[in-house]
Formats: sequence, C-alpha cells, structure tokens
Amino acid sequence: MKPHPWAMPIVLIVNLAVAASIAAQPASAPSATGAAAANSSATTLTAADRDFLIQVGVDGMAEVEMGKLAQQHGSSAKVKQFADRMVQDHGMANSELKALAASKNVTLPATLPKAQQDDLAQMAKLSGASFDKAYSLHMVGDHQKAVATFDKQAKGSGDAQVKAFATKTLPTLREHLAVAKTLDAGAAPK
Repeated sequence: MKPHPWAMPIVLIVNLAVAASIAAQPASAPSATGAAAANSSATTLTAADRDFLIQVGVDGMAEVEMGKLAQQHGSSAKVKQFADRMVQDHGMANSELKALAASKNVTLPATLPKAQQDDLAQMAKLSGASFDKAYSLHMVGDHQKAVATFDKQAKGSGDAQVKAFATKTLPTLREHLAVAKTLDAGAAPK
C-alpha cells in the first residue's frame, strides 16, 4: 500500500516544528539547587562577616600605604625594615582578601576613606626621628585593633572561609604588634 501523498509533507512539517521548538528553548539552565549552591557563599555571609571583609580591605590598604611612606620618611633602620615587612605582608594578605571577597560577592573599596588619607597626609609632614616615633605609635595602635578584630572573626565568623582567613592571618598580626612595640625604643630621640 502506498502512503497518502500528503503523509510525507505532514511528517516533515511536524519534525521541523519539533526541531524548531527544541532549538528555541534556552540551553540547559542550572537547576534550582545548582543556582542555590552557586549563590550560597553570598547568601550565607553575615553582615558582620561582610563588614569585616570591607574594614580589613581598608585597613590593609592603609598599612601598605603607611609602610611605603615609612620607607621614604623614616630614619631608623628598624623602622624601615618594619615598613618593608608591612608592605610585603599586608600586600600578600590584601591579595588573598580580594580573592576571598570576590568569591563572596563583596566589593572592597578601591581607595582609602578620608580618615586614612588624612592620617597619611599628617604622617607625610614628618621626617626623621619624629616620623619614626609617630609611625611606631601608629603601628602599635593599628595592630592592637587588628589583632582584636581578627581574633573576634577567627572565633565567631559564620563563614568557614572568612574564619579560615582570620585564623591564618592572626599570628602574623600578633607578630607585627610585638615588633611594632619595640620600634619606639629604637626610634626615640636620645
């Protein structure tokens, strides 16, 4: 038995319609659980963790800039060595922080706030032993604050990666504080 003359064109039209319908559908979208997993790092971040990342970004940037200033204005070899270390250590921590913040959809400030800019401007007016003394006092205060902030995050962060960053960075900050406390003795005019 021969097929009806319209049967082939109808089958062809139906097949083309099905193919067009499939082609018009978007490529496989992530499943609801896949999308939730992709956004989980951003959605599980508490306000305290987010604030910590932003504040540490500002403070780390300020430490690097203050270290660069100390390399230029300091007179004590001890102060200049410490400043070199601040640029290196805080520079590395800042890089790690940027990657962590990006993974958590947190945008870190690209420039220092006015208060830190003002601190740098005031420090830039000093030189020699007066700079060394002011810098050492500044570093002690900054690192006391940093140790307290990182200790709190290491103990109480709601995010495992933020907690790990704080925990990993804390020993270096404690070491910076201990060294900063010795700078004043070597920098004080005699």
